[in-house]
This record gives sequence, C-alpha cells and structure tokens, in this order.
Amino acid sequence: MTQVKILGALVACLAIVSRADACTGITLKSNDGATIVARTMDWSGAEMNNMYTIVPRGHEQQSLLPDGSTNGLKYTSLYGYVGLAVQQPEFVVDGTNEAGLSAALFYFPNYGEYIEYNEASKDITLADFQVVS
Repeated sequence: MTQVKILGALVACLAIVSRADACTGITLKSNDGATIVARTMDWSGAEMNNMYTIVPRGHEQQSLLPDGSTNGLKYTSLYGYVGLAVQQPEFVVDGTNEAGLSAALFYFPNYGEYIEYNEASKDITLADFQVVS
C-alpha cells in the first residue's frame, strides 16, 4: 500500500509539471571513488547543430562580442579538452579537460541577468557560450 501511495504522489507531481524550462544535472559518486556526471539539455525547443569538439592544449581563442566580431578576450587553453558544442566549435556547453576538470553551461531562464556591455572593456569580455572553453 505504501508503494501505491508513493507512486500516486509521483504521478501527481509529474502532472503539475507541464514543461521543463531549465537544464538538470546530476553527479554520482561510486563506491570505488569514480565520479559520473550527467545532464539534460531542456532549454532548446528547436533542433540545434550539435558537434563534438577536441581542443589541444595551447590553443589560442578570442571571445565573440555582442556585435558578432571576435575582438573580445584573448586566451590560451592551458589544458586540452573535449566537449560538446552547439552551433559552432567555440560554443562548448559541456566539456572535460585533460586534468579532469568538467564544466557545463546550464539554462535557468529569468534567473540572472548580464551587466550592460561596455565597449571600453572589450579586451576582457568573454561571451557566455565561451565560458566552458
């Protein structure tokens, strides 16, 4: 009877949630110390151009600016990394570097806001989709 109540409560909760507008992440730690990281990408209602990307250590990049030019922050990757990019190779949304650091972009609509862009700070400006890279 307890299992039926739990199942009923779960179904009721799922009925309330009509649509997911954010990403969900989970990290599991195994008994032998291994870490498993997983996530969903619920933020896009449209099919996107997803691609795998492999970046070697020492790769030089330059951030995009709001006008679409590549005149933002210049940076060099200290470690090589692999990741999943969207739309273009520089837009890494999930990745792991050769030292084991893992990072991911998550979508939480209406949760925060960006400061207003200041062209005088373009040399230290980093595009949101380039944070993981």
